[in-house]
Amino acid sequence: MLKLIALATALSMPGHMPLPPTQAEIAQAAEIAAGIAVASDTAVRTGNSVQVVDTQPPPPPVQETIGFTTDSYNGRCVGAEGLLALYSPGWDVVRMSRIMHRESRCLPWADNPNSSASGLLQILSSLHCRWLNTEVGPCNLFDADYNIRAAAALWLKSGYGAWAL
Repeated sequence: MLKLIALATALSMPGHMPLPPTQAEIAQAAEIAAGIAVASDTAVRTGNSVQVVDTQPPPPPVQETIGFTTDSYNGRCVGAEGLLALYSPGWDVVRMSRIMHRESRCLPWADNPNSSASGLLQILSSLHCRWLNTEVGPCNLFDADYNIRAAAALWLKSGYGAWAL
């Protein structure tokens, strides 16, 4: 090893031409390089020791759940904007949040006594539930998540016109 260091030092000196390495020096360098480059398993450091373990695939990503609250601010249902964004078929989230505030004041149990309109976005159960059963699943307009998914399906058919005054 010292000869290799001396050789490297000599090569770096200007005007000095060292002797080529001997066969023994080449064999020794190859042996050192082979010992460094060979690995048999993945190793994991635990404190000051190394433990060999099988390589495992990374764990699946943790999917955050988007919650719903009845929080409102400045004429918007801000507590529902996460779900509105999640299920958006292309609508403007802030606009739908304002429509939701106008329709139900952000209360998922809102029910219009003069019609069959129910839930956050006041979807007409008498008119839409049969269709929603096949498009979204069993009609439950008082569930915030379902109501927003149902509104997304309705928006794809009618756009904002479904909530026109």
